[in-house]
Amino acid sequence: MMVYKVACVGFGSANMLFIAYMASVAPSLLQQTVIIDPYFDNGALQRSWPRVRSNTTWEQFINSLRRFKATAAYAEQIAETHPQDEPTYLHVLAKSLREAISPYLRKIHTIKGHVCQLNNEEVVVSIKYKKSNGTEHIIQAEKVIFSPGSIPKTMSHSLPTIPFHVALDSRQLGDYVSPGERVVLFGLAHSGVLIIKNLVESQCFVSAVYNTEKPFLYARDGEYDGIKQDAAQIADDITAGKLENIELISWSSGEDVQDALLRADWVVYSIGFENNTPVLINNQSARNYEPEKALIAPNIYGFGIAYPSFSEVNGRKFWDVSIPSFTDHILNTNILSTVSSE
Repeated sequence: MMVYKVACVGFGSANMLFIAYMASVAPSLLQQTVIIDPYFDNGALQRSWPRVRSNTTWEQFINSLRRFKATAAYAEQIAETHPQDEPTYLHVLAKSLREAISPYLRKIHTIKGHVCQLNNEEVVVSIKYKKSNGTEHIIQAEKVIFSPGSIPKTMSHSLPTIPFHVALDSRQLGDYVSPGERVVLFGLAHSGVLIIKNLVESQCFVSAVYNTEKPFLYARDGEYDGIKQDAAQIADDITAGKLENIELISWSSGEDVQDALLRADWVVYSIGFENNTPVLINNQSARNYEPEKALIAPNIYGFGIAYPSFSEVNGRKFWDVSIPSFTDHILNTNILSTVSSE
């Protein structure tokens, strides 16, 4: 059985960035690398959230590409194609990232399938995957980069739920809701604020529930993970009364939350993401890891939204989820420094 030097599980933004890193620091490994993914469609940024404007500005994205020797030239080619200081649609970031690494993808082996299990076996990792026809196969690699993505968190209310990706796309939202319907929204971080605007434009009444000291926490006020750009402007408009049919309810006001739920037709959750991968690692859950080392198990590393790095500010831990932070995490761990190209 051939043993790959590196196996990348998932083909979203984190592993595309990892390929840029590999092509920069160890290009000879590309031909000894395999990527396993069921779609190869650039991940959730392209598949689920294409019309969402990211917190990441075009300049921040370009600067991330510049940090890798392999994609620096491409970054200069596209640097002026979008406004530097404006947030960018996620599908633009995903497509641009794929184009940046496309010369290196041609050298890498690809397998279309769902990974179901990873097991450490002495100096290699055994990877079991299933193809679309149901057949199971096993390959081996010295190191595995596991970036399976995450799913939106939900709660257990009995109301019909608007899927998170639908609520973020005004075009799809109109297929769910009708004018005059009442929607309870949980969560008022960046995405939650964008969802309020979509609901109001769909002529819905919105009860927005927040679990912070005040409804909106702004980056401009020094909040590490505060809202900014598009979301900050929408929040300002809500505070100024420019957007109608919105009530803001504190989670601590249990009776008000319950009353809103009793009157509502729909509920939508914008309360973060969770790593819900069904993949087992050494017959155990794959949710635990060491963020500083990106280490899940021996020779198995995690990056991206499922395994992010974090920043600690005033005793609080903030998970860093963005293309610039994924870039930092990959470069800071520098895990290919221990892989030989022989």
